[in-house]
Amino acid sequence: MPTIIETFPEFASRQGCEYIIAGRETSFRTGDEVHRLVFANGAVSDGVNHFNPPTDSRTLLLLRKEFVEAKLQKEENDFTEYRNACLEQAAISSRFPNLPGPPTEAPQLLQAGAERIAKLREELARLNEQLVDRQAIERERYRSQVTEDERFRRLSVAAAIRGITI
Repeated sequence: MPTIIETFPEFASRQGCEYIIAGRETSFRTGDEVHRLVFANGAVSDGVNHFNPPTDSRTLLLLRKEFVEAKLQKEENDFTEYRNACLEQAAISSRFPNLPGPPTEAPQLLQAGAERIAKLREELARLNEQLVDRQAIERERYRSQVTEDERFRRLSVAAAIRGITI
């Protein structure tokens, strides 16, 4: 059976959701620095090597959080950049009336951006809550298991001691 290599556009199309550049990483294959592309569904790619969404729920939550954090950072940067450009254009046009001012739709675009940012912040808070809750549950489960193991060990030692007589 021949090896089939899936191109990034094919992989992205198969995922059926948006993706974002979440940072840079070193390619495990070549050692080159590459983009880390994270998909909304938890899939990951560097443009050449592709990984489907994980089946482990905690890992999926962490990747989903990484996606939302990267998307939020991009939205915040774009918002700030556009707002500053509009303010600068307004200042320039007030000094030089023959130059155009900021676009008339700028307030609506900025408001829409602020709403997207608010939604992403809410989603990030929900993901963080889910991650904290799961960590707390896992710690409690481990703690109760350790406590039960310790209790059993102590009872075993006590029974062994009772069984030794002269």
